[in-house]
Amino acid sequence: SCRSRCSIGVGATDLVESIRRVRPRRNDHSLRHRNPCPSSGDRDVARPDVHCLTALPARRPDQGRHREHRDHGAVEGLPESLPPVTHRPEPVLAGRVRPLRDRDHERVLREALAVRRAGDIPLIGDERWSEDQWRGVVEHATGAIVPDEAEWAALTSGSTGRPRIILRTQQSWDMSYPFLDEWGGLNPADTMLIAAHPVSSMASYAASHAAHSGIPFNTPVKHRMGPGDIASATILHGTPWHLRDLLDLLDVGHPSPMRVAFVGGDRLPQQLRHRAEHRGIRVLGYFGAAELSMVAIDDGDGLRAFPGVDLQTRDGVLWARTDQRALAVLGTGGAYRVRGAWAND
Repeated sequence: SCRSRCSIGVGATDLVESIRRVRPRRNDHSLRHRNPCPSSGDRDVARPDVHCLTALPARRPDQGRHREHRDHGAVEGLPESLPPVTHRPEPVLAGRVRPLRDRDHERVLREALAVRRAGDIPLIGDERWSEDQWRGVVEHATGAIVPDEAEWAALTSGSTGRPRIILRTQQSWDMSYPFLDEWGGLNPADTMLIAAHPVSSMASYAASHAAHSGIPFNTPVKHRMGPGDIASATILHGTPWHLRDLLDLLDVGHPSPMRVAFVGGDRLPQQLRHRAEHRGIRVLGYFGAAELSMVAIDDGDGLRAFPGVDLQTRDGVLWARTDQRALAVLGTGGAYRVRGAWAND
């Protein structure tokens, strides 16, 4: 499980390079995919995200979807010169955040879901942190007034210094689940194995997904995935390291009905995908960020924008426009930027 914070995806640099390889274009580059959904030891750490946004402006009603010009790839509605980077004060927070941490990873994720149902905001910490480090996070989170819209809090970075706290709505995650359910053919007979450490936004996202779709879930009993963890699980949500551990267990004869894997947190090697497919496991690799949620996906046919997300690269920097954005982030540092309806990390 993650020594540090695994976001639900990887950084923008790799994604920009992947987009260039899959869909090279002149000048500005765009990807668009219409949303088919209803409206809406510690090797597995991939890349602890180091991003921060001070506040994300609400999307204005007049900022509709753009039409892609297929002849040259420009996106109508995005100005040639983006507006200045938005810097807004950190929101004033307090009271509703409920800090949680536990050596039992399944239990702490279930507690987080219960906190959400009760109308408060779960914030899961790492049980391996020192008491002083955890106390600093708790004081930062509980000494503020959370916006009424906030329903989840997650931690990002924090390998040195105080982690930043990302605030988001339930809907910002819920809007992505119907696509995942349809792609994977998920149903109540499935069981999801959430392999990432609960401190990661990946784990909270996956637990929320399971609850939203009526799918039972479990987590590895020990630090590393073992035979008992995969014996009844049909869906894996984790990093490429977790997928490798699963395949290694299958290779030595441990049985599992695993049939689908959602894999983020780092680049998915093609050889690993082929190993999984040979075992009859469909793999959806994804790129994202804790602040943006799902950004792009690859199911083996090449990278494309996640449904409902508009992507644009300028000067080697990836910009995304998405309704999955977080409300705000508490904390300083990082490279997250917002320009109008667009953001990057």
